[in-house]
Amino acid sequence: MNQAMGLPDNLTGQAHKLHRLFPKETWNKDVLKALNIEKLNLIGIACSGGIDSTFTLLQLYSAFPEYHSKFIVLHFNHDLRGKDSDRDELFVSSLAKNLGLPFKAQKTKRKTRKADEDTLRSERLDFLKDIQKRKNFDFIIQGHHLNDVAETLLWRIPRGVSVDGLISPKAVSKVGEINFLRPFISLPRKSILEAMQECGLPWREDSSNNSSKYLRNRIRKTVLPTWDNGIDRDLLQGIATTKNFLAEDAHALKIYAEKAFMDCDSEPGLDLNQFLEFPNAIQRRVLSLWLHKQVSNNQLSPSLSTKAHQLVPWIQGKSNHLHQLSEHSMMRIKDGFLLIEPTIETCPFSLLKLPTNSKIYLPKGTFLHAAYSKLNEELLLGIKEKRIQTETDAILDASFAPKGVFIRTRKDGDRFHPLGAPGHKKVSDLMIDRKWNNSRKESTPIFLDEDGKILWIPGFPPAEFAKVTAGTTKVIRLTYRNSGT
Repeated sequence: MNQAMGLPDNLTGQAHKLHRLFPKETWNKDVLKALNIEKLNLIGIACSGGIDSTFTLLQLYSAFPEYHSKFIVLHFNHDLRGKDSDRDELFVSSLAKNLGLPFKAQKTKRKTRKADEDTLRSERLDFLKDIQKRKNFDFIIQGHHLNDVAETLLWRIPRGVSVDGLISPKAVSKVGEINFLRPFISLPRKSILEAMQECGLPWREDSSNNSSKYLRNRIRKTVLPTWDNGIDRDLLQGIATTKNFLAEDAHALKIYAEKAFMDCDSEPGLDLNQFLEFPNAIQRRVLSLWLHKQVSNNQLSPSLSTKAHQLVPWIQGKSNHLHQLSEHSMMRIKDGFLLIEPTIETCPFSLLKLPTNSKIYLPKGTFLHAAYSKLNEELLLGIKEKRIQTETDAILDASFAPKGVFIRTRKDGDRFHPLGAPGHKKVSDLMIDRKWNNSRKESTPIFLDEDGKILWIPGFPPAEFAKVTAGTTKVIRLTYRNSGT
């Protein structure tokens, strides 16, 4: 026994026993089809040290004994638990060494151990992207299982997703230049646990999985068990069957959309007469294909190709004939075609009413948003402690804008009294005091009430007269930010 890491002296023998319990015939068929290993050059195996990724590593090792030279074990250390995180890395390193496989690890460069789920996921993906560039893996294999599918389903539904979002994670997928394989995506975690215990194989338990801080943990520990106990069927099997049906539907939509795209893709742009004849689900896919084409033509950045679901309602409404996509590009409807054009440097605009819970996109890659909510103690404390970033957000008493919020760019004679200032001052003077350049002066939106009184100018505190107090019950949160596009 390797006492330091709990690895058995006959690790390879126990790994072969594990594989006999789940031979390749039980793996996902799409993965096995893609994993034509004798024709592949290099395969990364992502391993955190947890039970599912350790199970996956040992299975790959046992299933392909003649191809070990093509494997590299990959580990990312998030450093969330200090020495315990370092022990996870040491465990995976020892595991790889005992199996005679090369090992590559990287530790987070964050200066704090606190991070949300999206940050952690991005860190792992950035690590894999970086190593993909240097090593050029054919595939990276991950240890996701059926419970992960169920958790992801519940995690995504409240966010609002299409059928494509509901079938993730997939057995075979691609993110950027990385091809992912998940051979045990249809296997319940319980089966993995029982097999690892039967073979006397160790793994690392991540104590952060017990924390209620992370949404996925809460889903795993409370929502899924309650759901499972409340029905008279096998929940995980039902989810697996549903996912398979949805995957078939998504494939059919993909084929239909590709044919529809051929009908719509024209000169000088996307033919809207054809486009608008299709159902919404096909419109979204056609638009996504067209945006991807603009990326390949170097008219758009890659992130813009994911915005189809936001743009379809704008195209259908035709209420505005310009839509700002980014600092350098805008979308125009002209003569029945959808076009991508370079953006103008600045775009002064007259009075517009800001719709609630909808974004308005502006030049320079920014958007505006207004949302109403009840005032709670946490939000009030954040306001008092000045944790609201006045460059991008303002929170005001909603009673001072009963008919909504309006926006425009500045006009001569505008005056504003920011919170905490001694009194009103010309907006032009306020901007000069902040040393704003002309472009920023002309393009920064001004938020007003129905009477034309200024509620907020991004970069300044909100208006003194509309400040939030302990007596406030309902607030408006105004946002002015980069669109991420």
